[in-house]
Amino acid sequence: MTKNLLINIHILNTKRSAELKDIVRGVLPDIRKIQINQIHQSGKICYVISDRMIQSQEINEYDFQTYSKNIRAKYFEIWNKFERDDYYLSKAYFHLYRNDDEYLKDRMDGEYILLHCDPNDNDKHGDYKRSPHLHFESAGFPINKAHIALNLSNLDCILSSITDLNNAMRTAIMMLNKQILEDI
Repeated sequence: MTKNLLINIHILNTKRSAELKDIVRGVLPDIRKIQINQIHQSGKICYVISDRMIQSQEINEYDFQTYSKNIRAKYFEIWNKFERDDYYLSKAYFHLYRNDDEYLKDRMDGEYILLHCDPNDNDKHGDYKRSPHLHFESAGFPINKAHIALNLSNLDCILSSITDLNNAMRTAIMMLNKQILEDI
């Protein structure tokens, strides 16, 4: 477990919503329209972002509009309880979904590009998964299963604090906006 990403519940409750808005602001047409919700599951706190009123315990039901009319996004984080009032970041996921008819005729779910960070993953692909990494769902196998790490050469720095990880995720989301969303 990455102790640098261990946060007290009181700090999560007072600061995380503002930090999440800052992370995704680069793809939002109007930041005032989004809301951050917490979903409590056994031993976990999930943060989800939506631009609609939703009352659900399912994290996959929360999404929001991006600058591109044909792209919606999802962002969620899962924080696992460590001990007492401390939680550690297990997952930070940002997904882009295309909703244009041309794309959907081949892919019912609309998944397009996924930005993931699994800071505590230690499986055989763990080095790539701990870094913010991309999955290109539209590319098909085997590329859609690859973990294209964005910060592998400075992974220790990225995972040294939640502030550094926030900056890495925000930068990656801004890159996706500039390089992909602005052209769709």
